[in-house]
Amino acid sequence: MGVMEKIIDSITMYVDVYFFKIAGLFFFFLIFSSMALLLPGKKDRERSKKNKGAEDKEEDKPSLSYFTRVHDINGVFYKDFKLELGYYLFNLFLTSLLVGGIVYVLTSYILPEIIPHQYFAGTVQNFPFWLQIFCGLIIADLSLFVPHWFAHHVFWRFHTIHHSAKEIHWLTGLRLHPVDTMVFTIGGVLVSYTIGFEGEAIVLATFVMTMYNFFVHANINLGYPKPLCYILVSPNYHRWHHARDKRAIDKNIATMFPVFDLIMGSYFYPHDEMPKEYGFFEPDKKAKIPEKFEQQLIYPWIYARARKENDKKKKLKKKEKGQEDGKNVR
Repeated sequence: MGVMEKIIDSITMYVDVYFFKIAGLFFFFLIFSSMALLLPGKKDRERSKKNKGAEDKEEDKPSLSYFTRVHDINGVFYKDFKLELGYYLFNLFLTSLLVGGIVYVLTSYILPEIIPHQYFAGTVQNFPFWLQIFCGLIIADLSLFVPHWFAHHVFWRFHTIHHSAKEIHWLTGLRLHPVDTMVFTIGGVLVSYTIGFEGEAIVLATFVMTMYNFFVHANINLGYPKPLCYILVSPNYHRWHHARDKRAIDKNIATMFPVFDLIMGSYFYPHDEMPKEYGFFEPDKKAKIPEKFEQQLIYPWIYARARKENDKKKKLKKKEKGQEDGKNVR
């Protein structure tokens, strides 16, 4: 095969991948947008109460009425729809090119010299097909959990973009800074390279995991009772991951199986309440998340600088307080 034929084959492959991903996104758009429109919202519940003659009283805490919308929307295009779609398209057409090159170098030249390739593949591929799918789901979730954990504890400045959403909708799962996308992709590749396997089962498992990731971010009020809440992640469980609540910081990192959170001590799910607000705690007023896409791309560095200055102020206050306490002791 000549050089020109290889180039044409590579371009064709990328076009096929892009077409598949965009077609898949449109498929998910139809499913989750329709679901959000069909579910009753806050206004519908208020109207229903009035029709029944119930008192019009507002509760301070969000409703726990299952199979309802959490956020009221006007049509399928919610407030941050364009922004979150913009992140997806930016990462699909630009970030993926850089990440693809890094992954190629990793899997072709670096990883083969360091770690075994798909260590359990031979064993797993001898399992029944349904068990292969189950193993594929565990691997797919672990491939998300590991980089997600690092995103919270090492690369948080970039992951703030994902947590800047004030409302959680199905597309929020793709609201990722380009560096965050690189962390998730490379981290996932490291996991799947080591313990993954090939075949139809893993392809199906990856599709199911993708759909489930959209589902747990969907605009639906739905929680699972015990013991199911310890087996599968629900939309309400994941909403606590996005809650602007000090109790929920770095909690509920898993996408499908809460067992990973139970093992890592990051499980948090109060059954009797819903988050009052979503987002994250900015270091100070100067480091508030901007609304425009291009400003959000540079926000991680603004956040890091503000946090560094804030930490310095805290240390200085602590030092001054310690000196004051020392004077009082004398």
